[in-house]
Amino acid sequence: MLGLILAAATAFNYAATPQAAALRAVNYPGHPAARVARVNVVGRYATVQLHGAVVEGAPFTSALLLRRFSFGWQPLDAAGSACAFTMRRIDRKSAELLMRGMPGRFAKSSCKGDYGPDYGPLREVEAVRKIARGPFIPFVAVYRDWAKSEWYGAGGGESYYRLRHGTWRPAFGGGGAYGTAELSRRGVPSAAWCPFEVYDASCP
Repeated sequence: MLGLILAAATAFNYAATPQAAALRAVNYPGHPAARVARVNVVGRYATVQLHGAVVEGAPFTSALLLRRFSFGWQPLDAAGSACAFTMRRIDRKSAELLMRGMPGRFAKSSCKGDYGPDYGPLREVEAVRKIARGPFIPFVAVYRDWAKSEWYGAGGGESYYRLRHGTWRPAFGGGGAYGTAELSRRGVPSAAWCPFEVYDASCP
């Protein structure tokens, strides 16, 4: 399993422009290439509309939300509802500019179960995001010397990382979600469970 994570981590899930990062996220060998139809950039965020994109075996019709980090642009999530913006604390005016001319118009949702903003020091979050499995990486959390990334797009799951001698390295991960019992067995401290949004953790 660790070998699979290491192999995935070598496939960069970012690019110098939002267009290139979006295409990297949806273009798979053996599938017709998608093309960029529209791009909106507002500050460190961008939305990209693609034609001909397929994700998880189905046509991808939403706009794609991306963010610019120190290493480049990285796909976060589908921008199919207002939650993609509000849960990341993107103000309404910026969200409206990002969605101008894009498919989908802020479908109403309770946002329950949606990803919140990244957690932890930005420098450490970026270091984990740079090696995280993708292609879509909606959420990264860092707690002391442990970190977690969520990913989907070619399957989906969670990856965990340890900080060793100043460098973040994959620890374990794969498809699906890890509960508190498994994380406890693997040495992830209970204080990290709520920042990591572990599904069966008792959080305020």
